[in-house]
Amino acid sequence: MAAHQTFDTAAQYYDLFELKSQPTYANIMKILEEHFAQHEVRSVLDFACGTGAQAIPLAQKGYRVTACDISVAMLEIAQRKNPRGCDITWK
Repeated sequence: MAAHQTFDTAAQYYDLFELKSQPTYANIMKILEEHFAQHEVRSVLDFACGTGAQAIPLAQKGYRVTACDISVAMLEIAQRKNPRGCDITWK
């Protein structure tokens, strides 16, 4: 089975693992935001974005986000989760 097929199969369960620990997830976002602020980052490439767990909140905070993933199923879920008006380029 090719890698993208494995991730396509897991896509529907991905958020259960990615977002399982809210304190850990919140800490990851805090570290990213502190680093981005320190280095005046305005645009972000989220490579292997999965279902958009980091891409969406970063775009909501005003970053220009391009989010990429090998799995079409992951991207479909991410796009469904993406709020209207939240501008992300999905690849």
